[in-house]
Amino acid sequence: MGDGTVFVGRRRERALLGRALDDARTGAGGSATVLRGDPGIGKSALLDWTATRADGDGFTVLRAAGHEPEAGVAFGALHQVLRPLWANARALPGPQLAALERVLGLREGLPPSGFMVGAAVLALLAEEARRRPVLILVDDLHWVDSSSVAVFVFLHRRITGLRVVMVGASRAEDGAAPGRDEHTVDVGVLSREDARALLRHWHPGLAPSTAQRVMDEAVGNPLALAELPGQLAYGHRRGVVPLPDRLPLGR
Repeated sequence: MGDGTVFVGRRRERALLGRALDDARTGAGGSATVLRGDPGIGKSALLDWTATRADGDGFTVLRAAGHEPEAGVAFGALHQVLRPLWANARALPGPQLAALERVLGLREGLPPSGFMVGAAVLALLAEEARRRPVLILVDDLHWVDSSSVAVFVFLHRRITGLRVVMVGASRAEDGAAPGRDEHTVDVGVLSREDARALLRHWHPGLAPSTAQRVMDEAVGNPLALAELPGQLAYGHRRGVVPLPDRLPLGR
């Protein structure tokens, strides 16, 4: 888990994501990965780490996130991804440009076929990748609209020859995320050692008995390690007042 300056654990996941960025940067090939895990397990932190690494390596970083109230808005997540590239869209062939303009609400007309939309997005990414490698990050895939998911599935099977990396994050129970087979990485709980280091970093003043109790309750979940101590009174955190039978939960 990271806070912008410190990242504890996740060595396997960071090594995999780092290799994907290196391959795209050097022209060895693109890739798509889905990070899958429970809420609060640290998937978004890994996306942030990947974005920071890619930005330092000269990538164009494109980000989108699913939102439950907007899950029915067609191409909502795709619009987030494409917005920074729109200045390059004039380089596309006329039919592809028209297809993107229609799905993004910039031109009237019948919705184009899914293949035409996917091909147009792929061409736009290829145009950008000729200048700089590209990283696409999509958080909360389980809340991304189905039309955007279909385009992401189309892309993840076709970017291997481009300097493009796609990384998504989805909850463990989601079965419809693109790349859900050999491209899926399950993000589990932190090791006991990493969980203790993370808790010490965020809450250095916890009494040893309180820290042990938080460790037991959090069971390696980074979000729980971050939030549980904040729900406790000062006396509980300092160990001068006995802890309740059940620790209060945050949001």
